[in-house]
Amino acid sequence: MSTQLTTDEELRLHLNNSQLTQSTPGSTADILQAVNQQLIAPSSNAVRKNLLAVIVERLETESDAAEQQVLREALSMLMNAGSE
Repeated sequence: MSTQLTTDEELRLHLNNSQLTQSTPGSTADILQAVNQQLIAPSSNAVRKNLLAVIVERLETESDAAEQQVLREALSMLMNAGSE
């Protein structure tokens, strides 16, 4: 049995420990603002992972298709920025 966490498990762990989750109401507008701030002035890797975790969690719980699309685009932008 492997003790290494999968990316999804890592994101969930970061979400559980995230200060961003505690201080952000979690609206799509708040998430987009945080993504834009991250793209303009990248913070630590932990902040980026926390933001990714928040987006993933919202995607799992959001029922509105338009909101889901916006969240997917934000996730894509953040992941692409991290790979550069």
